[in-house]
Amino acid sequence: MIKYSLKCSNNHYFESWFKSVSDYDRLEAANLLSCTICESSQIQKELMAPNVPAKNRAGHSPEFETAVKAAKESLKGAKNVGWQFANEARAIHYGDKEEKPIYGRTEPSEALDLIKEGINIAPLPFDPDAKDN
Repeated sequence: MIKYSLKCSNNHYFESWFKSVSDYDRLEAANLLSCTICESSQIQKELMAPNVPAKNRAGHSPEFETAVKAAKESLKGAKNVGWQFANEARAIHYGDKEEKPIYGRTEPSEALDLIKEGINIAPLPFDPDAKDN
């Protein structure tokens, strides 16, 4: 995981986590990044000082561990809807299904469409179904 400081064309500054440097580059090339404030798709990386935090036995920083712990807490009682995530999120958002916590998978372009529709979603900093979490 890598965290970047980003800035949009409207001078809004924000941070975001990416799976890898190449994952950021792929999303940027496909124009799938947007400002968290104004949704501008003109995003650039800002200068950053490297953050080299202490690591635990698993090799993760304390900040990462805190994010994973918070995400795991938020998933308690949530249903994994797999690749039906976008459809389920829309159905809940538009009132076609009962509101309940869900998580799952979707393509980046579909995630962007959900955000543009006003559906609040967020990427998880880990795979909730992986054995090594």
